[in-house]
Amino acid sequence: MTIHPSRTCNLLTVLPQPPWRQPLDWDLRMTWECEKRVFFPAYVKQQDTSNPSQRSLGSFPHFQRLPAELQVRILSCCPASTLWQLMRVSSTLRIESSKLFWASPSASFLLSADWLLGGGYAGRTHHDLSFLRHVQNVEIECHCLHDELWPEHKANDPFSSEDVRQDVVDIMWTTLRKTCPRIKSVVFNHQKIMSSIDLEGAGNVPECLKALIQACPRNIVAEVSTVEEREGRYWNNGTYSDFYNVECRRAYYRPLKGGGWEELVSKDKQDAVLVPGRRFRGIVGHFEKSYFLFRRRVLQERAFWPLVIEALDRYHFDDGRNNAFQCPNVDCGSVFTKPGEWTIHAATTKHGWAKVEDGLFDILPPELRAVFETKFNLIEAKQQTSEEESTKMSKDWNEEGEERRKEMEQEFLQQLENDADWATGEQAVDHQIWKNFIRVMHPEWNGL
Repeated sequence: MTIHPSRTCNLLTVLPQPPWRQPLDWDLRMTWECEKRVFFPAYVKQQDTSNPSQRSLGSFPHFQRLPAELQVRILSCCPASTLWQLMRVSSTLRIESSKLFWASPSASFLLSADWLLGGGYAGRTHHDLSFLRHVQNVEIECHCLHDELWPEHKANDPFSSEDVRQDVVDIMWTTLRKTCPRIKSVVFNHQKIMSSIDLEGAGNVPECLKALIQACPRNIVAEVSTVEEREGRYWNNGTYSDFYNVECRRAYYRPLKGGGWEELVSKDKQDAVLVPGRRFRGIVGHFEKSYFLFRRRVLQERAFWPLVIEALDRYHFDDGRNNAFQCPNVDCGSVFTKPGEWTIHAATTKHGWAKVEDGLFDILPPELRAVFETKFNLIEAKQQTSEEESTKMSKDWNEEGEERRKEMEQEFLQQLENDADWATGEQAVDHQIWKNFIRVMHPEWNGL
């Protein structure tokens, strides 16, 4: 089984290459496209204080005796975790720490293009919208937006800037600025391999993103992140030839004032941080929280694959060990004699991959397998608690009689109608959450 070229590209950026200088990152989260994601609690978590660069200012008792300019200079060298703590506990340093934390170039906060183009309604997201009012760096996840910007475009016709749906472009920027009033920079993460066909006449950036960024407000820096072919691929009667042999790379582009695009060759990848979740109040919040936790758990489970790859490589070659080993795939005879060889092999071939429940940990030696199983069991225990709460709601709806069902229906619809936290500008009975609730409460619902 091979892996999609774009996922290989992303996975290789997630996997640490030897020499390994940090322990396994149990806070790692990963999408289906193999892109790294960071939960906000992990982003602001205090690191190992045995590392001098990670020690808090509490170990520097003379800090506040320093001149103000020097204090600011020292604060600017602090990691996000330290700045976040200072914002919460130090009245004298709160303002300056806050400025540095939100302006930090090391992270951007993730939003969805679909949510923004849909108006950015509170009732269509699990984000804490009060948090977004402080955010300065944003990453927008987007697939191809040609259909939204050129809905009447015909195949093989060129994309014309005169025909673009300017109202859709305006919605994107208006919603983004309303949601994140302090925004300073935005990266459009285009989640599709860009081939010569996609880019014909567009340079290195797809036309849909060119149209959006041309309308970017002057006080916002906009960039594009794409996955590109290294050597091209070939279109043959509607199918890709040698598709999985394509090599891809992650590229970043910024528009030039005089036109065209500049590739940011030395661009450092920012941490893509998930916006903290909202407060889940009332019956609607109780229902939606289970879905929110499910989506977060999926990201955590998918991250076990790169962690297993790294752990197996390090088991044989870390800390001075030099123990060659054979690929765990029974149909592969590859032998790895150097650190990192297995990591690249696994990322490009998918050898050894399986779902956790189908034996992903089986390729690990017993002592490592036990560690991974313990971690996974903790996740399962939390999931079981969430499922028990959801099951109780379903039982109340289906087994406690018609009167109880009417009470729940009235409570649910009234909250959707009156609670601004779930507003979408539509009637409660037309709300997608209500439709989801009715589907999930059906006694024969199977989770699909």
